Amino acid sequence: MNTSFNNKKIIWIFAFMVLSFWLINANSIVASLFVAEGNQIHKVKLEDYETKSPVYINVTGESSQGDLFDIFSITGGAFCETDQSNSQRSIVGILKSDKGVYAAQGVSAIRPDIYYMFSDTKQIGNGEVGFQLGFSTINIPNGVYQLYIYVHENDEAYGLANSGYKYIKDNHGFRPYDYGASVDLEKITTEEERIPFRFDELFIQDDGTLHVKGWQYLNDIDCADTNIYLKITSPLNKIEYFELKKFLRIDIFNIFGDKYLLSGLSADVDFEFFETGIYTMHIIVENNSNYYISTEYEVVTVDKQNITAFEHRHQ
Repeated sequence: MNTSFNNKKIIWIFAFMVLSFWLINANSIVASLFVAEGNQIHKVKLEDYETKSPVYINVTGESSQGDLFDIFSITGGAFCETDQSNSQRSIVGILKSDKGVYAAQGVSAIRPDIYYMFSDTKQIGNGEVGFQLGFSTINIPNGVYQLYIYVHENDEAYGLANSGYKYIKDNHGFRPYDYGASVDLEKITTEEERIPFRFDELFIQDDGTLHVKGWQYLNDIDCADTNIYLKITSPLNKIEYFELKKFLRIDIFNIFGDKYLLSGLSADVDFEFFETGIYTMHIIVENNSNYYISTEYEVVTVDKQNITAFEHRHQ
């Protein structure tokens, strides 16, 4: 009888261990068993991806399929210059955060729009300069992720580059980063720097948010490796900071060079313009944990929650 009891005890302990293992590793098990190979994501080391050539990136689409495996799709253009065949071209999307680095195999695509955007200034073999990424996000931890793209055109042209785009994984899923929200930069130390910038669009929308769109750059720094913030000072000297989204500005790129491809800035900023009067706006650029504030600034006149004028000034 004791033998029978002991056997049942062992079976129950084993079953408990199996159940515990399943609960702890459920996402990984589901991903490995049921997610299509092309949608699986794997932990990698960023330093394993070597760079021989500059990579030019333009993210044009982001969407969530909302399915059981939380498949998230990213499309765009990415290429290295080459005058040789790229018939073996390959693309890898890489998500980097302080929680780890994860890679998903991409699919190369023909993108005539991207090709013609760069063909006057860059040596591109054919129209296959696009990419498509689709990966399951259930197996990555919560955090903020920076998207890198690795492109291998051939043995002479390959490289890894920061796309400049960020994403959030939390209990609600995986989605683009929440640009335009207020951030706490009150305690940072900033260094004054000449940061050329202009606002092409600046107005208060019907929902009260500030729509801002324009361009900026920090001299000799790749825009993909920076974070951009807007500092707003109210007539009563209330100060708030907001993170802005970067995007491709082919006009700035063509004039000033490769480092300024992602010099565009935009966001719908959640700032409440309660006071009528003069507001000032500065751009802050972060690079390698160093923060630089523009000596140029925008003087904005607000009357009854409408922007009636804005003027660019230099200190």
